[in-house]
Amino acid sequence: MVIPSITNALVAAFLAVTFVFGYWLVRLGRPYSGVLLTVHKLASLAALVVLGMILIRARRDGMLDPRTVAAGALAGLSFILAIISGGLMTALSPAPAAALAAHRVAPLVALILTALVLYRM
Repeated sequence: MVIPSITNALVAAFLAVTFVFGYWLVRLGRPYSGVLLTVHKLASLAALVVLGMILIRARRDGMLDPRTVAAGALAGLSFILAIISGGLMTALSPAPAAALAAHRVAPLVALILTALVLYRM
């Protein structure tokens, strides 16, 4: 069994990689580097998957209260919104204003809610 603090650190590391590479992509601009974009996307997806694994294990062990479940669900939805809006920004040129706005807000909301969930565990 994996020590919970290791999985928490893994989520934090994936989020850090996501934000660093996202910032790097913004600084470099279009056309986006395929390698940087791939690392950015995979790190975000990995953070979502590991957070989901943490929540599933905590639910199985009976460690979740309703507020933590709600925060986890909202964090997951924020991750999904960030992934969708990022995909739209990558695929469409120029990127729709709504996608750009969503991709600026959703990752921050996901970060805050993920930190809240991990703190409450």
